[in-house]
Amino acid sequence: MFVELLGLPASGKSTLFKACKSSLTMSGRSVGSAADLDTKDTSLPGYFRRNPVTRALYRSEQLRSEYPECVELIDRTSSGQQNARALLYSSLVRQLICAANPDAFEVVMIDEGGIHRFIHLLVNSSPSHDDLLDRYCDLAPLPDAVVYLKLDPAVSHKRALARLAQRDGGKQPLEQLERRINAAHGGAEVLRLRADLMERALERIRAKGCEIIRVDATDEPVKVGNTVSGVLNDALSHKQQNKKSS
Repeated sequence: MFVELLGLPASGKSTLFKACKSSLTMSGRSVGSAADLDTKDTSLPGYFRRNPVTRALYRSEQLRSEYPECVELIDRTSSGQQNARALLYSSLVRQLICAANPDAFEVVMIDEGGIHRFIHLLVNSSPSHDDLLDRYCDLAPLPDAVVYLKLDPAVSHKRALARLAQRDGGKQPLEQLERRINAAHGGAEVLRLRADLMERALERIRAKGCEIIRVDATDEPVKVGNTVSGVLNDALSHKQQNKKSS
């Protein structure tokens, strides 16, 4: 099961991953991160597996071959944003790796996956957000489930600034740190647009069969982790029962 954690900056995606991994592991489930997949891509011939560059190129070409319209849309939308495009491709390629290695992990959870990355592209490059987002959701490989950590954009901005200030340790003035946050994530209005686009994407992919798990990002992390783990555990059990009956 491939699961994307979706949410605004500082909504607690990394913390939720740790909580879910702990809970699911205690239930006997194998859980991997996006980085873990890189060491489990054993479905390719040996001469591809031995060289990480060759392996990445193979999966990139696979993405272009299996989802040509999606790749064309991304390339068109991300003109001039090479770094953002590369991050988006890496998220989508990991979905291919997960699908090609179904026995590597029962659950793979990825922070800032394809939906997150494409929305980030949209708010920085295109005025026609809605139509392009709908088209992406129709063309892209989608996760099996999305966990959406809902958080008010103003709170997200405040949390992100506080986190950066803590890391900085008082070396830079707060105004400079805020400029860095705005450059990386956008101000409150940009974050509100991103939140609106996330809601739109969730409705779109729900109609395509993707399971949506909504949680309150202000709740206690362990509580949220147990809730999400319970839903995923039930989904896995149901999937395994269907597989046995078929």
